[in-house]
Amino acid sequence: MDSKRPAQPTKKFWTPVRAALTVLMLSALAAFGAASCNSSEVANSSTRPTNVSGPTVKTNTQAGKSAPVSTVPVPVPQDVMNRQLTTIDGQSLKLSDLSGKVVVMNLWATWCGPCRIETPELVRLHQEYKLKGVEFLGITTMENDPDIENIRKFVHDQNVDYRTVYTEGSFVIPLVEGRNVIPQSFVITRDGRMLKHFVGFNPSQTPALMREAIDQALNGQS
Repeated sequence: MDSKRPAQPTKKFWTPVRAALTVLMLSALAAFGAASCNSSEVANSSTRPTNVSGPTVKTNTQAGKSAPVSTVPVPVPQDVMNRQLTTIDGQSLKLSDLSGKVVVMNLWATWCGPCRIETPELVRLHQEYKLKGVEFLGITTMENDPDIENIRKFVHDQNVDYRTVYTEGSFVIPLVEGRNVIPQSFVITRDGRMLKHFVGFNPSQTPALMREAIDQALNGQS
């Protein structure tokens, strides 16, 4: 007599319902997720610009608001303005050389996913504003991207037509204010004051907010 029990049907984990819910969840994250990277590629949801006033930073995190609380921008530190920088094609410059122009600096790295998504938006903004007295600068650091050839290839492949600086991380420490994530962008007024600081990137919000900040700087508003 056979004492074996009838085989039980195997339960499948990926049922049609579970598969559909997973796809929906991933799609929502891709569409709405604001992200930034640290050295471990950890997502961060901070994408609102901040205004610097004195020694503190005020941030408006309410998505329904169009702009953060207005404050008086403070000057960019002189050691940052006068730091001798070198671009990936060997040009030398200092931020102080750009006095009289609005400057948009973007801190990024080749391995950062949100940075790669943001780059085409920055190229479009540069095309829009380059004849209006706005200078765009990409900033990459030796610590984040040790191989300059990878940077040059990325810049070429993405048709980045503004200058890209390759520098030591000590240059950006006074600017990032302890936020160990990328991308970060900075809008500097014609007279060398920090108007806006963007942390992370959200494709549905950041480009419009950055355009608003650039227009504000061009109009002499602070």
